[in-house]
Amino acid sequence: MPVGPKGKVAEATAEETAAKVSGDKKKRSKSFPTLPLPDAITIIKSAGEHGMEHSLGAFAKYCGHTSANSGPFKQKLSSFKDWKLVSVNGDRVTITDSSRPLILEKDAASIAAATRSAFTSCDIMERFYQEMAKGVVYSPADLRKHAVVEFEVSSESSGMFAKSIASSAVAAGLATASDDAGSVTFKVPGEVEGAEVEPEVEDSEDDSLQTRGRGAGSGQGAVPPSAPGQAPVVVRQTWLTTHGEVTFEIRSREPLTAGAFGAVAKIVTEAGLLAADLGEPEAGDDLGSA
Repeated sequence: MPVGPKGKVAEATAEETAAKVSGDKKKRSKSFPTLPLPDAITIIKSAGEHGMEHSLGAFAKYCGHTSANSGPFKQKLSSFKDWKLVSVNGDRVTITDSSRPLILEKDAASIAAATRSAFTSCDIMERFYQEMAKGVVYSPADLRKHAVVEFEVSSESSGMFAKSIASSAVAAGLATASDDAGSVTFKVPGEVEGAEVEPEVEDSEDDSLQTRGRGAGSGQGAVPPSAPGQAPVVVRQTWLTTHGEVTFEIRSREPLTAGAFGAVAKIVTEAGLLAADLGEPEAGDDLGSA
């Protein structure tokens, strides 16, 4: 077959036709948790009150569905797995260890750390947060556009993504709501609650001296002052035990990154379990009373 201008035109036309056919196929949207994190946590708390493992049918009921085979339930279940709140094995749904502080813990610091851990464990949400400018207001339209252009979310699903990322980031303490229309302002690392450098304070039994950045466990006490040249405390959490206390503390001259809180949440969970193994404090015990 002779090769010439005509042949080249024919070849190009075939390539263009193939590209058009491929482009005409509906592009599958990038997967993301359609159930916002605060809604997922509400359901997890409800289910967790009745145990840490459930049948698919029972978990569907907690999610407000009558059947485990329905499309809406399967979509919600996928969101729970994206947030790493549950694992699924056959027809059994198990609440993960990392999400159990959301159910078992009473102090705000542990719950906040577990919420942030759930957010940062979802790859697409964590990457979206990291890429966005901090201290700048993003409207729902801005969030939708970025999701479509940069994260391959379909235009049809972009509105759902914008709602999910906005409410989830706010719940995780990584953003603040800027209005009632769904606009948000993502926080710079130093503005994330729990990441601020704390002022040095003297020991005191007054709980009012507790500041952001130091978690309160079973017991509370003032953050000890930093020695000259020593990095300040940015995270501190204490659990009272029968014969003493367990304390988890991080000192740093730089604010912790949002991703670091995932590791913090895991350590807090394990430290809480250790404290429980060591026994509950007797009535009237307090920090420093030994």
